[in-house]
Amino acid sequence: MPSPNPPMPNNVTQPEHAPMPTVSPQAAAALLESQKRRLVETQHRFRALLIGPSGSMKTSTALLTAPWPIMVYSFDPGGTSGSHLRDRIVSPSNPDAPIWINTQFEQDSPSTPVAFEHFLNDLRYHIASGTFRLFNTLVLDSLTTLFHFRLWQRIEVEAKRSTSFAASDDRPEYKPMKRQLMNVLSDISAIPCNVIAIIHVNPQTRELELPPSARRVIEPYFQERWVLRWLQDPTGQRPTQLALQCRADGTYEAKTQIGALHWNTYEEPNLSALLARAGFVWPNLPPPSRALGLTPAPPPSAEMNPTPPKVGT
Repeated sequence: MPSPNPPMPNNVTQPEHAPMPTVSPQAAAALLESQKRRLVETQHRFRALLIGPSGSMKTSTALLTAPWPIMVYSFDPGGTSGSHLRDRIVSPSNPDAPIWINTQFEQDSPSTPVAFEHFLNDLRYHIASGTFRLFNTLVLDSLTTLFHFRLWQRIEVEAKRSTSFAASDDRPEYKPMKRQLMNVLSDISAIPCNVIAIIHVNPQTRELELPPSARRVIEPYFQERWVLRWLQDPTGQRPTQLALQCRADGTYEAKTQIGALHWNTYEEPNLSALLARAGFVWPNLPPPSRALGLTPAPPPSAEMNPTPPKVGT
């Protein structure tokens, strides 16, 4: 039987193997650091719905306790104007603050709606330019108002119908809106930082202030659903403690994958502390204005998980 691997003829030259390239220790360290950053970007990030009734401090909790620095798209008029936030927001007199807020979309008119399209263009510009790599968290405040902006535009600009808002799925305006919302949420899911989307909830029905079809579109894009609420005293007469509800309790629907093994049903609303307890890590990035080149940047820091102050400090 012939050999399955007959010898090569003498006149055939064996191929020469290229020598293994040498890698300097500095290049190896840089590659390892790059891989670590990519691991953090792809595995240690979250998408969370932060819901709650009016007065439950959703915006304050997100801005003061989520991993800094934070970029905010503000749609709710005056939602970020509280005095307790002022010294943490980037301004000409406070360029090193950790929170960068875009308020240009807060004022929109049902008769001449433009905010949704302007937001969409701005979002895609920053995705393409890599801006979100300069932030640890993106906050959308709120998806409820953003949906209203899109509804106004669909009715007035495209459908030429009444501007009244009704949470009904049988309106013809909703189908194209749902498709566009899905496209926006897909874009948001691809950015390399954490995302917190704030949504208002009706305190009587305890449901999101969105049409049911919009709820079904939004919820699959967020693995976390946290509820900010005031817990009542034993008599049920008055609220006594602000809590972050992380699991369903028969009143509000809540869920968590991040904290499944680490968090209780009710937790103190300090997002950075909770994330660190669950093993999340995030880099210590420079203030937004420095990262965007508006002021000289300091030397980079190797410190991880810088802790923001608690709400109300």
